[in-house]
Amino acid sequence: MRVLHVIHRWETGGVQRHVLDLAYELRRLGVESWIAASGVAPENTAGFPHVELPLYGRRGAKSAGGFLRSVRLLRETLMREGVEILHLHSRYATLIGAYAARRLRVRRVYTAHSMFTNLGFLPWYPRDVICPGFAVSAAFSANVRNPERYRLHLIPHGVAIPSENPFAHRTPVAPPVFLFLGRHTEMKGGRTLIEAADLLRKRCPVPFRARFVGDGPERARWRKEAERRTLARIVTFHEPTSDPLSEYRSAYALVLPSLGLDALPLTLLEAMACACPVIVSDIPSLVDVIRDGENGLVFRAGDPLSLAGKMEGILIDAGKAERMAQNAFSDVRARHDLRTMANRTLDVYRAVLTAL
Repeated sequence: MRVLHVIHRWETGGVQRHVLDLAYELRRLGVESWIAASGVAPENTAGFPHVELPLYGRRGAKSAGGFLRSVRLLRETLMREGVEILHLHSRYATLIGAYAARRLRVRRVYTAHSMFTNLGFLPWYPRDVICPGFAVSAAFSANVRNPERYRLHLIPHGVAIPSENPFAHRTPVAPPVFLFLGRHTEMKGGRTLIEAADLLRKRCPVPFRARFVGDGPERARWRKEAERRTLARIVTFHEPTSDPLSEYRSAYALVLPSLGLDALPLTLLEAMACACPVIVSDIPSLVDVIRDGENGLVFRAGDPLSLAGKMEGILIDAGKAERMAQNAFSDVRARHDLRTMANRTLDVYRAVLTAL
């Protein structure tokens, strides 16, 4: 079987890692994969052939010409390589894929990596949609036009599960570090963490740090906000990492202050697999996975006071943090294994091809 994965652009983040992990596991199952995206492919593409899509101009803006050239490149690749499945990993990719695969015997599949409410006028969506959680499935059905025409496949995202005890590799640094890892965008809620850190330093005697790792359009604004609050020694900013596991192992806890859109962040599952305690906002896709006080902590999205309370709680009670991390590891091992995800995705491919 031959599969072409399409991301609208190469960028450091969970979607890119998800696609690479999935393609790697599918290769173990005998599936050949190509990856198409705009921009220069990163070095860690595991040897997969890739197609560079000219979607964006020099100033980073989309253009009609770039769209049409990308459609042509994709279509040429589909025909030349005998691709059977076109797996699309963003909303923009679904539009490009619809035109590229038109009148070809290529089946399209879409994975919903984000939650959107404006889906009503997107008639080019593939019929088969992979949803990583119940909340994403419900949001898609509630917002898309004619939901009965879609086949939704519930396949939780997966990560590599260590065979050894993950607690043996935990190396939390002092003072304790609350980690934010991912794209610095408004909907990721980084500003909430900065405001919570400001509140926490005034009421908690235990020293701590907030460590931001990644990049994105809000990075400069968040750094400026931290400086305005004189938090430069507490809140620090760092470049994207090629080794996120070391970040989870050295962090006291991962914080996901998302305000919306996140379907099922890979960072959440990776942290759980590394036995790193997690604190998440109460958006539906996150509370699909995290049960407050059992396998992590949940705070009100956009509420720095609520987040500061959760951070203070585990700073004071390290035993509680460890118990939740143990439960989180058990959950991710049982429900989010990477090989299980790949096998179930392959089952979807086979079902789609059988329906031809």
